[in-house]
Amino acid sequence: MDMKRKAAIAAALMIVLTTAPAVSADESKQVYDPDKPVWTTSSEMTSSESTSDGAFTLSGNYGTVEYGSGKSLIVKLTSNAGTASVTGVTVQRKTSGKWVTAAKKNGGKLTSTSNSAAKGQSITFTFTPDLYFAKNVPGDHRLAFTITDGSGSSRKIYYVFNIVNNAEVTTDQASYDLMNTDTIRFTARLNTECELYPQVNELYYYENKKWVLVLPKKSALVSTDTKTVESGSTFESTLDLTRYNHNRMKSGKYRAVLGDDVSVEFNMYRPIDIKGTQVQSSGTTIRFVFTNKSNSAAKISAISALWYAEPSSGKWRALSPVGSTSYSLSVSKGKHKTRDVSVSDMYGKLKRGSYRMQVTMDDGTEVYGYFNVIE
Repeated sequence: MDMKRKAAIAAALMIVLTTAPAVSADESKQVYDPDKPVWTTSSEMTSSESTSDGAFTLSGNYGTVEYGSGKSLIVKLTSNAGTASVTGVTVQRKTSGKWVTAAKKNGGKLTSTSNSAAKGQSITFTFTPDLYFAKNVPGDHRLAFTITDGSGSSRKIYYVFNIVNNAEVTTDQASYDLMNTDTIRFTARLNTECELYPQVNELYYYENKKWVLVLPKKSALVSTDTKTVESGSTFESTLDLTRYNHNRMKSGKYRAVLGDDVSVEFNMYRPIDIKGTQVQSSGTTIRFVFTNKSNSAAKISAISALWYAEPSSGKWRALSPVGSTSYSLSVSKGKHKTRDVSVSDMYGKLKRGSYRMQVTMDDGTEVYGYFNVIE
């Protein structure tokens, strides 16, 4: 190779070496996420606690947020080089290895102090899981930010965090016989310091997509002191079901509130369960499903009472019978029967609304069923 050609190649190499951009110390700073060991100028940057690159610094107060503790995740995005605008912030949940948008309850909010920040200024985001989600789904979550800089180019930044319950509550079984259970015990294993009730005094029933308070007997009101329990401890709480009128409680899902937004859900069922379908007000019969979960055959002798829920107050108003209320039906153990019952022949034409029906068994036991009349 002649000397002129060697000199030309050396000069070209010198140009490449001297014009390559320098990598700043900020751009190679270590972060906490093991899947992305350094911040780069790529479209995705992930943070666990506090990280930065040449353009932005992202910091937060929690890597783990306890649902039910009332605590907020506060994330601060600081612009290091020119004006940065946030064009979108969403909460995402990791499900089956994929990030998906996390559903929020009505009114759930993720607030921010502003939409943009000049160089050296910050935008602060506040996220409170208790106010955002209707219930907790533990696991990995992240705040997803779409950032646009002064030149108009956009990139995504994620703040990753974990959500846990501030207490994990267990019961000795998932479902209980509503008519033959006097006490349910709960064991709460705490992740944070909480105030809990030794004796649970709040019970809710899930109906029409909302939790409805179950009222105890008037003579069974209870006032119990709370006990402060430290993080990492185990605490036992008791729900006394003798405080409630079992006959007026329905089969289904219940929630007991143990205190400090700590709750547990479980199922209770009636050995003899009666459910009525929604019917037209012009109809003379109502279709019921009589289900027998008891240990022996069940025999019905009468539909002995019927109440109508007043729309204005929700109070039950007793209806007077206009005909015979006797009704004979036998349901074998572990079986159910569907029957059309002429309730209108017993209590007259029914108007639109909610009803509670009392059924008397051959042994004198009273069982309640519920139905709605529509249109």
